[in-house]
Parts: sequence; C-alpha cells; structure tokens
Amino acid sequence: MTIRVTSQSTKIHLAAAAENSVPLGCTYRLERAFAAIYFEEDRTGRLAVLPKGAAVQAIGISRISECFEVKWKDRLYSVFQADLLGMWAIRMPLIRLKAARGCA
Repeated sequence: MTIRVTSQSTKIHLAAAAENSVPLGCTYRLERAFAAIYFEEDRTGRLAVLPKGAAVQAIGISRISECFEVKWKDRLYSVFQADLLGMWAIRMPLIRLKAARGCA
C-alpha cells in the first residue's frame, strides 16, 4: 500500500549525525510493520509500509530528520530512528562466507 505525499511547502531538514547511529551495512529483521518514505525519480515522496518479517539493510543517515536510510527489495526507504533502534527491529548476525574450494 502506498500513499502519495505532496505539499507546496514541503521542507526536508538535513539530518545531523545521530547520537545512536546504526552500524552501516547491518541487516535488521522487522518484528512488526514499519511506516517508511521513499522518493520517486520526480522527487515525489511516497508513504509505504515495510511488512513484518522484512529484512532491511542499514545504509546510513537519511536526509529526513530523525530517520535512517535502509534498503529493501532494491529500493531506498527512510525509517524513523526510534523504529530501527527500538525493540521491534532485531539486528541479524553477519554471516561470513568461506571461499569455495575445489570447484571445477
């Protein structure tokens, strides 16, 4: 479900570095649905819902105040810091891949 977000006087505040910054590249499993915002190519913001169980990758600080930028299904979303750092987003352990041996 998406909702078109438009306004003639929309202001997006550049976010300062967060005190509780999220580690970049980490993956989080959402334990409930989260509201998120993504932007179309024409810079139109859209409200979306990231579903419960989605695995999102933390990319960095969003241009929207008090938000982080995450990647899910090859699209960038802005989610609230309080959501991603709260109890409803579980940080998943990193899996290290070993080099394959003896491949023919």
